[in-house]
Amino acid sequence: MSDTASPATRFHDVEVANDQTGAVWHAPEAFIRAGLIVVTGRPPRGFFDRPGSTFTISASDRGNRRRRFPLLTLDPIASRPPDDFAFN
Repeated sequence: MSDTASPATRFHDVEVANDQTGAVWHAPEAFIRAGLIVVTGRPPRGFFDRPGSTFTISASDRGNRRRRFPLLTLDPIASRPPDDFAFN
């Protein structure tokens, strides 16, 4: 993705929280691709072990505004483990 992208489509200081377990994954960055939030990095072991879990993503955009995206689910088809995980 080029640097001319909207500041609201790339994120840093990303936290992904599993709403059911309370586990938190701190990831370096995320971006929006085809309407999905894609988080980069490797989650903690077992983070996605519970099918049907929902997640809340909090992150800062390139304008340094904090954004929050609640009640997301993992999209296993659009994800590219072990480094890219897509949520919708």
